[in-house]
Amino acid sequence: MIVWIVSGLLCALYLNQGNSPIEKRLFIRGCKVLVSIQIAMTILLFLNMYTPTAQWLVWSIPWLFGVVDWISNRQHRQTSTFSWHHVVLMCIGLGYIWHASPPPWMRDSLTYHLSLAKQYAIAGTYVETDLVIFGYFPQGWQSILTAIHSPITGSALFNPRYLSVSICILTAIGLFGWLREQESSKEWALTGSVAYLLTPSIVEFGTSCYVQPWLTAVCLWIVMSIHDRKSTLFIGSLVGIACSLKYSALILPILIGPILYVHSQKTKDALMFFIGLCATGTIFYLRNLVETGNPLFPMMYELFGGSGWDSWRAMAYKHTLDNYGMGRSILDYIVLPFRLFCTVDMVRFFQGSIGIGWLLMLGISTWQDRRNTSYKWMLILLSGWFVFWALQVQQVRFFLPMLPLVAMLCIPTLERWKSKSWGIWICLSVVWSLSPLHSLISNQQGHVYWQARETLTPEKATSLFLDHRLPENYPIYTHLNTLNTKKVWLIWMRGYHYYLDKPVRVDNVFGATRFEQLLWKQSIDEIEMSLRSDNISHIVINWRFFLQENNADYLSDGASIVIQDRFTQLIQKNILHPVRQWGPVWIYELEESSSEE
Repeated sequence: MIVWIVSGLLCALYLNQGNSPIEKRLFIRGCKVLVSIQIAMTILLFLNMYTPTAQWLVWSIPWLFGVVDWISNRQHRQTSTFSWHHVVLMCIGLGYIWHASPPPWMRDSLTYHLSLAKQYAIAGTYVETDLVIFGYFPQGWQSILTAIHSPITGSALFNPRYLSVSICILTAIGLFGWLREQESSKEWALTGSVAYLLTPSIVEFGTSCYVQPWLTAVCLWIVMSIHDRKSTLFIGSLVGIACSLKYSALILPILIGPILYVHSQKTKDALMFFIGLCATGTIFYLRNLVETGNPLFPMMYELFGGSGWDSWRAMAYKHTLDNYGMGRSILDYIVLPFRLFCTVDMVRFFQGSIGIGWLLMLGISTWQDRRNTSYKWMLILLSGWFVFWALQVQQVRFFLPMLPLVAMLCIPTLERWKSKSWGIWICLSVVWSLSPLHSLISNQQGHVYWQARETLTPEKATSLFLDHRLPENYPIYTHLNTLNTKKVWLIWMRGYHYYLDKPVRVDNVFGATRFEQLLWKQSIDEIEMSLRSDNISHIVINWRFFLQENNADYLSDGASIVIQDRFTQLIQKNILHPVRQWGPVWIYELEESSSEE
């Protein structure tokens, strides 16, 4: 299968004609392949038809693109020039591959991006996840990730982080090609691509399994399509694809719709944009509307409500999201652009780093090109996204989809202003990236993996790395995978469950606090009956968070003490039996009833 996938992707990238630079055509071809895979997987999963045969068919899509192009254009082959500029991009790409080689371990990857994809692959459909709340988010990215997981075992065909690396490098290549099309020199085109690839947060998420690389690529494709005056139906379809990836992309129709209408002044074009948007972007919102009554579930709970959610968790979720950034006062909003681009802290506040170079480029180019109105729509799109970002979750990763647009706005102007200064901007990107990238690499501690690879097999090196990075999760899940379990209930385990090969129920601050409520509301006999009826055989609790500092008193004053007492009674009455401990984490087994013996 791996050979089929790799050779198919290489075949899909076979291009032999076109007026635009080959780098731009490679980018668009790559995006078309991924969009086709996403749409195919979405249909298959909704129809409960993801099988081993279906997986082979999905990964035949790249072959289809390449073969059709070769047959239809074999009389019009073109050669392309390879230069040192491409070598630079390849070297940076190798750095990305090196950094992404350890197995996935970042939070959202294990909580839902990969975890849901694995569950979907095994079930063959968008299976109910026992209220993993992120399963109600747009699932376009998870649909693509499902395609790289076996429908039989759920195991990944290859390290999923490499998929994000490929998309990130493809985006840089596309940016290079677009700038060349605007008659920028190769040096300036390289400047835009290098500045993008050396942005610390791009490195962080371009080597993860988060949705940002694919959403960024789609946003770049949208901007290219608007610039090339593609049909509004096509642009609307691309905007719909973006909306199928992330709730934050919902601002795009609001911004792009008026831009297209101003360009064409035709009601028909606005209608075609809306049709394209609905065709590709509404399926997950309609599903939420049918299942919960809230198309944006669990967001906008105050307006739409939503079954399976409640006001307390909605408040807790909103409070958590509002804590990102560095404040919400008037002064904070005034200095927000400077703080966003100047931050180097990869852990707190904005949780990422972009770089002062981007702000300088934007400021200089805006001033130098202030009389040029041809690209004003790009500035409007960027400004609208920034305002929406500022009023929502102020994390760097949610701003990243607009970085290529900043380069598209700035690089041509900077080249006209100081044509020989491209080296300065590259050096600035390199210097700025040194500290946050060093911090990022040290924090992710990939050296543990590579040191282990020197003496151990890849499987043992992977296990050692995950034991090191996830000491309160991975060893426990490895042990659980060897047990005869039914469903495992994870209590305050951060929601990480990608490496647990068992049916799972997840309780955490966002997903649920169902175990606490069960202990609070039910008697001991009712608790036991509920566990058995839900097919729960094991309960895993991280006591570092569970019932600490009376954190269950949101139920009622003194609730934490009552819940602790009831849990103790479950142990004393031999309903729950402690199995094993890893630090603050305990595994409990529900003792078999006499009827089961």
